[in-house]
Amino acid sequence: MQDGQLWLCAPQAKQIWNCLAENAVFTVDRESCFKWFSKLMGDEPDLDPEINKDFFENNILQLDPSLLTENGMKCFDRFFKAVNSKEGKLVLKRRVHLMDDDDLIGVDYVWRVVLCGTEDIASRAIELLRETFTNLGPRLQANRVIIHDDFLSSCTSRLKCIYVIDLHMVTSGQSRREGVYLVVACEIGSHRQSFAGHLGR
Repeated sequence: MQDGQLWLCAPQAKQIWNCLAENAVFTVDRESCFKWFSKLMGDEPDLDPEINKDFFENNILQLDPSLLTENGMKCFDRFFKAVNSKEGKLVLKRRVHLMDDDDLIGVDYVWRVVLCGTEDIASRAIELLRETFTNLGPRLQANRVIIHDDFLSSCTSRLKCIYVIDLHMVTSGQSRREGVYLVVACEIGSHRQSFAGHLGR
């Protein structure tokens, strides 16, 4: 596709994703799919840019977050940044994506990954949240204190709701989820100190 300058179009992309990611017979099939779509979204994309948002919303964001692996998270990360950049919600500056609109496409899914993914993948999702909400673009700089405070409040609210739900559940994954809560709580505490430092300047 690279040599012929041809795009992979929506029907073909969806068919491949459905067969290898959503309905994979073997784990290796899903892994291959994640790797392949990550490569499609590389420096020289082979996926039609006009279908990225639709494919992201109707395919990637519909995948059970517990199925994500390291390669799956890499695939999600590339689509997340590409789609939000095209929508003007993220701005690339010096190889860092700055958030220029806090209504990001796919951010709720990141939270689902935090809560449903494996411990390693949940940590990657937490890092993506931290990276996104602490690097603000030009349009949001003036409101950074409000945005940071809203983000911290959102973190706290989500964790409280999930903790209440977990009090009524006894599962083998309980200890892992508690570990996730602790990691997020540490992130919140760390950034609250950082934001307080900004206020003091």
